[in-house]
Amino acid sequence: MRRAYSRGLVAAAAASALVLSACGGGNDNGGSSGGGGSSGGGSVTIGFFGAQTGPNAQLGINISNGVELALEQHNAKSGVTQVKLIKYDTQGDPAQATNQAKKAVSDKVAAIIGPAFSGESKTADPIFEEAGIPNVSPSATAVALGQNGWKFWHRVLAIDLAEPFGDSSLVWPGTARGAR
Repeated sequence: MRRAYSRGLVAAAAASALVLSACGGGNDNGGSSGGGGSSGGGSVTIGFFGAQTGPNAQLGINISNGVELALEQHNAKSGVTQVKLIKYDTQGDPAQATNQAKKAVSDKVAAIIGPAFSGESKTADPIFEEAGIPNVSPSATAVALGQNGWKFWHRVLAIDLAEPFGDSSLVWPGTARGAR
């Protein structure tokens, strides 16, 4: 459990770093880049997309905690674009993901961390793709997701087919790709 929690935080931090790096560019007109102004480099709003309630909440909460920590550390720096966060609670349910994705589009977020689950990615990512909203999933591993040709979708961990091989070395040290 502890290892899964740590991987969730690392994945969320990596996803947040990717999104924040996109926010770090200069703004020649001195105004804000995104919704609302703030001191220094302006502001931008991103979304977290995943379960915050329901039976699958713990994975989403772990990831959103990592996102909040990354944003807190980023926003504490002087002169950077301030990043605001809106959470879209899908309960890990693909049916709810569709409506939440439409809400994120109407909220005009600059980017999305998530979707957290492969099922909600399958229904939400076409909506994000059509709207041109970059999204980085810290945990969606379904192989088929990478075969859609989406330009705005990214993931920061291995697909389902690769994970057993990496984990097998923990069970059988010294084995090549889990062969015994």
